[in-house]
Amino acid sequence: MRGLPDGPPAGRPILLLLNGLPASGKSTAAQAWAARRPGTLMLEIDLIKTLISGDEAAVLGRSLAHAMAEAHLLSGHDVVVPQLTARISNLVPFEKIAVRTRATIVHDLLGADSATLRRRVTADNAPHRDGLDEDQLTTYSAGLRDVVRTRDVTRIDTARLTPDEVVAELERLHG
Repeated sequence: MRGLPDGPPAGRPILLLLNGLPASGKSTAAQAWAARRPGTLMLEIDLIKTLISGDEAAVLGRSLAHAMAEAHLLSGHDVVVPQLTARISNLVPFEKIAVRTRATIVHDLLGADSATLRRRVTADNAPHRDGLDEDQLTTYSAGLRDVVRTRDVTRIDTARLTPDEVVAELERLHG
């Protein structure tokens, strides 16, 4: 089994980027993925941002997340990042970290139809979704299209999959 806590796993560590719109299942899939791979860091950037006070929380939170990912990958352990990343400039630091740490980087875009996403957003009052509106979703969707056009991204439709089925698909794709 990869990622045992008492030492680094065999082979190269994996930096798994789970991208997608709010309520696409990123955090749920990341938690399930990490649970099956002991020693994996489930790096929830939105949570890290809430731990930092002031106007610079977003920038400082991303910087801290990058440092955490790099340190964990250098220890030989996997990192999974469930994060809406609709700007190429926010992907570049992770790509550079993968090169520096010799990690295998994989990038998956989780998605679902609009009705499923709306239902999930309504059912889950995650604090980082406060104030989310249609204009923001449109902007995020356009950004994700740019990401898909310029990066090697695998799409996974989560609308009809359970979290375990999403993880099974991730394992099929990435081992």
